[in-house]
Amino acid sequence: MQDKAILRQEMRAKRNAFTKEEHLLWDQTIAKRLLASDFFVQAPVVLGYLSCKGEVCVDEVLKEALRRGKEVYVPRCLDEQGKMAFYQLRSLEDTAVGMYGIREPLPTAPPYEETEGAICLVPGLSFDAEGYRLGYGKGYYDRFLSKSRAISVGICYNQCKVCRLPRDAYDRKVHYLCTETSLEGVGIKNM
Repeated sequence: MQDKAILRQEMRAKRNAFTKEEHLLWDQTIAKRLLASDFFVQAPVVLGYLSCKGEVCVDEVLKEALRRGKEVYVPRCLDEQGKMAFYQLRSLEDTAVGMYGIREPLPTAPPYEETEGAICLVPGLSFDAEGYRLGYGKGYYDRFLSKSRAISVGICYNQCKVCRLPRDAYDRKVHYLCTETSLEGVGIKNM
């Protein structure tokens, strides 16, 4: 756990050191890669997120998904013990500030029900070559991914990738990793 805490500090510092221009350019490049991917084109449902704290912003991906008639859902933290659920987003304006100061869907939004072919965009401080994620330490995404059949796509900046992250038994890997330099299958085997 101490290794993860140190890595979290390092990755936050690295991400915070990027310029506003770098963030914007890389976010646009990541969005283009995602929008051109077969799994995005074919997905009826996109489970996204509303970025905070220097995360890759996927707002343009969510807007395009809505324009293409896909259902879009984003998470709401339900407690401080790592439980979250996804709720429908019909517009990026239909949000309120929730737990941890993160934009969340309105309380009246319909909940997500497991859908074949859905994709889940997973933010992370870092990912490794096998698709394991370093998040903020509460386990929200690990708990969700352990029960979901969605195609999971890790999202981070290339400079935040590492060869191997420390991992625990409850950590879940993603199927794909998308950065500004590549989109590759990483955790497809042994899922």
